[in-house]
Amino acid sequence: IKEFYFQGKPIGPETAQGLIDSNSDRYFNYGSWEEAGLHSKFAPTYHYTLKFEGNYSITSFLFKLPNVVVSHGHDAQFL
Repeated sequence: IKEFYFQGKPIGPETAQGLIDSNSDRYFNYGSWEEAGLHSKFAPTYHYTLKFEGNYSITSFLFKLPNVVVSHGHDAQFL
């Protein structure tokens, strides 16, 4: 796991993205893929990852933050 996410380097500012990725995979992505697999046994299921930032975001609208990353719920404006 350390090699995959951190390329064998210690966890710190230089490897912050690896920490973010490992936590995302553990606490969100894995369960999301598992649920999609279960649901697909009963109905067509489409799992996707949104990376398009666009000019507006739910975080900038709700929290008056700059639009810096794609976040949970960001896709709602495109549906």
